[in-house]
Amino acid sequence: MLEIFTAIGGTAVVIAGLSNWLGKVWATRIACEQSQKFQLEFDAIKREKDHLFDTLKTTSFRYSDSQFGLYNELWRSLVDLKSSGDNLWEQVSSKKVKEFAIQVKETSDAIERSALLIEDDHYQKLKKILKQFEAFQFGKQRLVGLRNKTAHGQNIEENEIRYTIDNNRQRKEEFTELLNELRSHFKEQISGANIT
Repeated sequence: MLEIFTAIGGTAVVIAGLSNWLGKVWATRIACEQSQKFQLEFDAIKREKDHLFDTLKTTSFRYSDSQFGLYNELWRSLVDLKSSGDNLWEQVSSKKVKEFAIQVKETSDAIERSALLIEDDHYQKLKKILKQFEAFQFGKQRLVGLRNKTAHGQNIEENEIRYTIDNNRQRKEEFTELLNELRSHFKEQISGANIT
């Protein structure tokens, strides 16, 4: 009987050992399958992330390049407008007032066409500058009218002409100050737009 128990015990040990070995084989196989599954999922997520990053990078470059060109174009238009305003300041005439009005309109149109890519605070500053230029234009038109009345013998108070000139000077100083402030903001935007 002892021999039967010994045989059964030996068989049990063999079965337990075999079971243990088979369990390790299956555990290793399952672990490998899970590892491969996780690696495939990880690779898919990484590819998707890389694709999104590349898309974002491309979009960012395209936006930055467009914005860079836009800010340069707007600045040229603003410089032309300032130059026209300076010419009008130096010598007031109906012709120069008209040229200035045309430049104000061209600059205003350029700003509106570009509004999609202009930073909101820059857009507000540009609109404020345009209001100053329009007020300057109105003041110069008024001055031309006053001088024409004087030339035609109508009695105009010298104070009224002086007031109009002083008001125009103030408008000119305000738009020059705003333009200088905007130039700094444009430089910051352009230099920031090229950093990626």
